[in-house]
Parts: sequence; structure tokens; C-alpha cells
Amino acid sequence: CHFDDALARADIELVLVARSARENAGTALAALRAGKRVFVEKPFALSEASALQVVHASAPGQCVTGLVFLFAPNLHRFRDQAKALGKLTRIEVEWLDPASEIRYSETKSYDPSLNCLPDSFPHIWSVLRLFEPRARFDQIKAISEAGGRMVTLDARLADTQANVKIARDTSSRQRVIRLVGENGRASLDFSKEPGQAEING
Repeated sequence: CHFDDALARADIELVLVARSARENAGTALAALRAGKRVFVEKPFALSEASALQVVHASAPGQCVTGLVFLFAPNLHRFRDQAKALGKLTRIEVEWLDPASEIRYSETKSYDPSLNCLPDSFPHIWSVLRLFEPRARFDQIKAISEAGGRMVTLDARLADTQANVKIARDTSSRQRVIRLVGENGRASLDFSKEPGQAEING
């Protein structure tokens, strides 16, 4: 069935968009304009203009994006245990990916022409939101290097300092969260899920 034909069918109510990052916004927009509910993989758009088009075309609850880490039980358990740290003063996230890897029996690779920030940051934002629900960037400094294959961010999230490192073409996959609070430190390495946590030793 051709995509346009599928959009015209009344018996198709939900469209799952999992295309290349460059095609996600346009595909989601077409489905929304056809009156479908839409689940779109991250990043749902690569520019503010495209993102706003999707947002304005969507009624409340009609379009969602794949922010799976908001619901990851291992991260929720770590967050709950890390409450012993009290008020957080710093959150550090390392999000490193090799050029390609096999996960869930599939070879995962990325578009080398795409900066790693829009591709990876939606997941990192989900992680930051778990630990700082008021998260919004009050100040931000971003440095992109190696043609967009490495990005570092230093930001303020409410009263918390956030330091993020995103990189591609690394030797291995790394997913690490480090927390500093008024009552100590904690870390979670979930490079291999569900991961290993340490709280105050």
C-alpha cells in the first residue's frame, strides 16, 4: 500500500513514523494533516521551523515521540535510590556510540551527515527530566567538534549544573549518569542494560 493511499484509508487510525531523521517531520506532518494519530521516532524534527509545523498541526494527544527513557524502570529505580543524595547540584551524562553496533539482533548505524546532538539529545533530555523535573535550560553552552560527531553541553537546569558529552565513532557504547548531591555522589552505568549503580560507595 502506498503511503498516500494508507493516509486516505479510514480504517488506519495510527501511523508509526520510524524513517531517517530527515524524513520524520514531513511524514508526521502528512499523517497529522490526514487526521491520523502519530507516534514519531526521535528526533521528530531537525529544525525549529519543522518542529513548530508538527506541533501546530497536532491536537493534544494526537502526536507523541519515542522518549523511551522517560519510562525505563532501571532509571526510575536509580532515581528513587538517589533521593538519598538530597538536593542535586550536578548531573553528568556520557552518551557515546560506536560507528555501528549490533543490538536487539539488528545492526544499528547512524547518518554521518547528521550532527549527533539532534539524534541523541532527546534521550538525554528524558534522563535529565527524570532527575530534575523542572528541567529547562536557564543557561547553555554547546561545543560541537569533529564535524558534529562530538558535542559537549554545559547548562543550568533550575538550580542544578548539567554537563553532557555526546560522541560517535567511539570504541564502545557508553551510557553513564553521575549525580552529585548535598549528601554524596551516585552513578549508573547502563551501557549494558539494566546497568550497575553505585550510591555513596
